[in-house]
Amino acid sequence: MLAVYILWGSTAPAIKIAVQSIPPFDMAALRFLIAGGILWCWVRLRREPLPTVRDWRGAAITGTTLLTLIQRRYPATHFLQMSSMQMLVGFVELSVLGALSGERLSLAEFTPAATAALAFLIVFGSIVGFSAFIWLTRNVETVLASTYSYVNPIVAIVISVLLLHEPLTWHTLLGATLILAGVALMIRLAPRGGAGFAALK
Repeated sequence: MLAVYILWGSTAPAIKIAVQSIPPFDMAALRFLIAGGILWCWVRLRREPLPTVRDWRGAAITGTTLLTLIQRRYPATHFLQMSSMQMLVGFVELSVLGALSGERLSLAEFTPAATAALAFLIVFGSIVGFSAFIWLTRNVETVLASTYSYVNPIVAIVISVLLLHEPLTWHTLLGATLILAGVALMIRLAPRGGAGFAALK
């Protein structure tokens, strides 16, 4: 859980840096193409069974929604393979959106800061973070896996304040405190024992 909190929470500041010079849809498409391609090659080396049509349909649905309950309906394929499939589907969708919005990639847009941010998003935000999330949806209680959507924005705020020097208001602090209190309550009320709680440690 902590890996998903931190890694996915840190993607928002990284995206802010990357899209300062790289068109947003094309940046995200390139991110998912590279990360998904790497994972696809990895699972092929592991000789995992090729995905079925149902697996690809599941990847298209779950990759778009990221809803924990829906993720649990497609457990047949290896979690790394499902991660790669979801990202490759995302690449196609984002490429279409980029083309429709008139975006065009240029090497001049890949500044050192943007390239470093994109590399971070590929490795930690996608390959590690996305795969960790898929694993969580299959191994922890639904209520625990879903807490990422509440905690990630807070992590993003903290990193943005510390590294990007963005302002921090009392409204933001109050909201973050209430969210963390709610997440703590969800965790406290969740069933104890088993892999779910172990994943929090």
